[in-house]
Amino acid sequence: MLFFHQTNQLIRLWSEPLGLDHFKGYNDTYGHLAGDACLRKIAATIRSMESRQGDLAARYGGEEIVVMLPNCDRKNAIAIAETILQKIRLLAISHAANPIGIVTVSAGVGVLQSVDQSDSPNKIIAKADKALYIAKSDGRNCVAAC
Repeated sequence: MLFFHQTNQLIRLWSEPLGLDHFKGYNDTYGHLAGDACLRKIAATIRSMESRQGDLAARYGGEEIVVMLPNCDRKNAIAIAETILQKIRLLAISHAANPIGIVTVSAGVGVLQSVDQSDSPNKIIAKADKALYIAKSDGRNCVAAC
């Protein structure tokens, strides 16, 4: 896990259960093929933002996306997450099962101030999950950090 030990920030985007907001409703309304196409649009949008060397966005499970931000402080990680949310809203992908009417995501930013050999990827994922739960509790379509 050498890559993990060089990484100190993780943004985990949220869904049902983790990823896009109300994604089960999206699939139920539009079908799974449309859901996959939606995820591809979201991924392409996030990928277009990878401007720093070492940043990595990847699908993590069914509807989950993670963005790893090595050597990025908490303030900038939150700003990147907020920009991701804004760009996804600007796509204006119709989503009748979301009260807002368009596809949105919630982001949990997990922060490790320093990483040592005893740390595992589960530590930062747990922090991101906790932050994501907070974002969901705060009404979705927002960023929370731990």
